[in-house]
Amino acid sequence: MATVIPYKDKNGKIVSYQIQVFRGRDSSGKKLKPYTLSWKIPDTYKSDKAIQKALDRIAGEFETECKRGEHSIDRRTFQQYSEYILSLKERDNKLKTVFRYGKLLDRINAEIGEIKIRELTGEDLNRLYIKLGKERIIYSEMAVAKADFKKLIADNGQTQKEFCINAKIGNKSLAAVLQGNNIKVETATKIAIYLHLSLPELFNIVKVERSETLSPLTIRHHHRLIHNILKIAKKERIVTINVAEEATPPKVHKHKAEFFEIDEIIAIGEALKEQPIKWQAIVMLLIDTGARRGEVMGLRWKSVDFVNGTIIIENNLQYVPGKGIYDETTKTNEARTVAVSPQVMKCLKRLQFEQNVYKLQVGNIWKNQGYCFVQEDGSPMNPNSINNWLNKLSDKYALPKIHPHKFRHSQASILYANNVDIVTISNRLGHSEVSTTQNIYAHMMEESDKKAQEAIANALYQKKA
Repeated sequence: MATVIPYKDKNGKIVSYQIQVFRGRDSSGKKLKPYTLSWKIPDTYKSDKAIQKALDRIAGEFETECKRGEHSIDRRTFQQYSEYILSLKERDNKLKTVFRYGKLLDRINAEIGEIKIRELTGEDLNRLYIKLGKERIIYSEMAVAKADFKKLIADNGQTQKEFCINAKIGNKSLAAVLQGNNIKVETATKIAIYLHLSLPELFNIVKVERSETLSPLTIRHHHRLIHNILKIAKKERIVTINVAEEATPPKVHKHKAEFFEIDEIIAIGEALKEQPIKWQAIVMLLIDTGARRGEVMGLRWKSVDFVNGTIIIENNLQYVPGKGIYDETTKTNEARTVAVSPQVMKCLKRLQFEQNVYKLQVGNIWKNQGYCFVQEDGSPMNPNSINNWLNKLSDKYALPKIHPHKFRHSQASILYANNVDIVTISNRLGHSEVSTTQNIYAHMMEESDKKAQEAIANALYQKKA
């Protein structure tokens, strides 16, 4: 039963009550802080009987609501709660998600971070979305080389390629350093640590100004994150409703998933014949399996079954600034076995042979981590390198712009056009739900349905000659 505590004014008159509901005890037997509700006696209530009747009703309703889990003592702000959510993602090693969420939360918390999560309203979110859609000036710090890096590299007895590998930076970053262009402070710090010199000895830190206007789609990403955070808060009974469902983010025009035509894929295949075997295998796997780029780059030799012509997709290689390259589970946290064509298997077999020969040549330099696609020292490749390499390939051979995910959409398109059922397509692509596949490729299904309708019309209603 609820406990009622009266509060008096300086004249000794009871003016309000605090209603307390017992929450239980902790592991040591100590009482937990109770649920509380303050009720001020309305001026219209003159008799003690009326006051007591109203108090009993309110106390009873509050106790019932507490038992149903509709009240919380949580006083965290949105920012404090979002930091807790990030810690859950870090625990599950979803570092790419943590990095992406962190970028979005920088903007979100600047506006609503100090609002208590239980007091957040749909109107607060709408104001945030309007502000995100307006142009604003962003200041960031960048580093510009002041040392003679050509001399530093030469003095170390290294080629520029070796320097990039040992300093763990990209070729483009080093090119920017040598040309006197801005680079990220984080990259400059890596270089300074590798050379055992201080950052100020090697670089000047400058402030760079740029304008930023977020697209409706990007604002939607912010909204989706807020919705997911509040969804967990509701599940934990910290809030009773998800106010993100009461907000109105900007509308986004839905784009169809882009895919390659068959003749375009054939043209890409022809261009591949002149490329290193490693890149042939990477792109052929993207085409042949529809796997995500991180899943291809995370493939290990132990997951390749040359006898049965299958691969097991169970890893997802990612890159996050500050963390570097790391391995995590697939997006759905589940492994899947995918059949691969004999041509791709032949390519992988040749790559494995060449890799084994190279390992013997370099000896102790090789870092044997078992990945199929590696850097020159055997360490895993940055998945972003696929995009860079494909851009160069498309420019060199005048091919349509090649994005790794476009191969994934092409896989679905080819399978659907050849009457493969949606469940098989979903499983092959590694979607957690068939509905995900249906939502992404709804336009293909609509086109197929239209063709089906035309076929029926031709069969049933076309006039006979």
